[in-house]
Amino acid sequence: MPDQFHLPREDVEIAQGVLDAAQEKAAAGRLELDTSPVENAIRPVALT
Repeated sequence: MPDQFHLPREDVEIAQGVLDAAQEKAAAGRLELDTSPVENAIRPVALT
């Protein structure tokens, strides 16, 4: 595994913007966590 990953600068900037927005929303208490995909993924296991 390489020591460093090289990503296009634009991709890094987009990811940083998403992270910054999520951190701002979390700090303000406006980040809603949706666990439906997780619940749907484990439901077949829980029902068997």
